[in-house]
Amino acid sequence: IDGDSIRILAKHETSKVEIAFKANELRKYFSIGNHVKVLNGRYEGETVGVVIRIEKERLHRLNMDGKVQVLPIQLVTKRKINRNAAAIDSQNNNLNVGDMSTRTNKTSLSSFFLIFCRTLTENGGIFVRKARNLLLAGGQELFQVIAFFP
Repeated sequence: IDGDSIRILAKHETSKVEIAFKANELRKYFSIGNHVKVLNGRYEGETVGVVIRIEKERLHRLNMDGKVQVLPIQLVTKRKINRNAAAIDSQNNNLNVGDMSTRTNKTSLSSFFLIFCRTLTENGGIFVRKARNLLLAGGQELFQVIAFFP
């Protein structure tokens, strides 16, 4: 690194040439399924959730950690949900919003789903699970994916 200029060596046996470029041209790319935590910048500290109860001056939000937060209504901002978002379940099947699923006890990854269960009364039948803890199921099941947060 020399001021605004960066030089790198390629990780390839045939290319031993140093490549120079400007610092603003440097980009980081992530593969699908990688866990990324925002430490600084525009989206620092943002969390997602679903409103489960609204009162006169405040609301109750189920966040991506499965905890209920009581917040003043003025602090909450609207976010559009991407209906085309997808993740991979415990058996490497594509899991989309609206798919039926069955919970399993597998290792977890990073993508969170909000699940609606008809038999659960707590939090309006909604709970949070990671994508790798779910298994795609066909037909009528008790659990339905209602939102996905990458």
